[in-house]
Amino acid sequence: SCHYWVDWTNLYDFIIILFGLIEIIWNLFVQKQYSAIRNLLKGFRLLQLIRLHRIIRLFDGLQLLTQALMKTVLTYTFSVVILVFLFIYIVAVIGQILYGRSEDSLWHHFSTSLSIATRLTLVDNWNLIEPELENHGSPPISRWFLIIIVFVGNRIVTNVLVGLMIESVSSVNDDYMKEKREKKNLRNQKKREELSKRTTQIFNTRASDTNSKTNRIEQTKELIKSKLNWLHNEIISPKDFIFLIDWLEKLVACSEKSQIEVKSIHRLIIHNIQSLSYVINENMKKNEYKLTKLDDKYHDNSNT
Repeated sequence: SCHYWVDWTNLYDFIIILFGLIEIIWNLFVQKQYSAIRNLLKGFRLLQLIRLHRIIRLFDGLQLLTQALMKTVLTYTFSVVILVFLFIYIVAVIGQILYGRSEDSLWHHFSTSLSIATRLTLVDNWNLIEPELENHGSPPISRWFLIIIVFVGNRIVTNVLVGLMIESVSSVNDDYMKEKREKKNLRNQKKREELSKRTTQIFNTRASDTNSKTNRIEQTKELIKSKLNWLHNEIISPKDFIFLIDWLEKLVACSEKSQIEVKSIHRLIIHNIQSLSYVINENMKKNEYKLTKLDDKYHDNSNT
């Protein structure tokens, strides 16, 4: 409901409906002698024509033509009006000189001369003026005067307006395409920035995961080496070597479901078993050597 009042088109519809309700209530309950107010309320119905703006917004072509027309009206209206007025003024002066000598002629007064020149320029019942020109002047000159004014005046007005409209449409189209390209480039730039951010985040995440896995593997190796050193130094007896295998199996079970990490830990287990077997063999050899020495001493003592 809050967003409804933000859009100006919704406010416009609300105002139209409000004035319509006021008109209905006024016609029902207020005396009818207030015709001016009633006509004023009816005049607000013309505001409904602005609803065409919604239809124009749906189509890019209509929107483009509307912008071009508004640009033409706002930019060139004053210049075109001045040009047409100067042409009409010149025609009125020439007509008054050629046909305004007699007082009963329509060209005698400058105001009526301007009116006739306007009719000729805008081609408004211009063929009815020809008898008036022939009666107060030379027929050949009147015909050429009429043809030149109608042709030049009409063509100037029409071609100037059409040319200005085409130029405005071209200019508005260029601005529209430029704005469209800028919006497209801006969207593409935002997409590239988001893609680069995501790529950087993925690379950083993978790098941190790789570093953490590498650190865990290195820590595991160091721990295995330290325990193997303890076994070699006979700090831990060889018969307790099974604890290391259990520890590595728990590490495999608790590790992430990464094949590379599991394979590396399996290799560590195999290497550990080989190292432990080597240590056990060495310790067994040492024990056998000690036993042989004890047997030799025992035999020597028995012989003596």
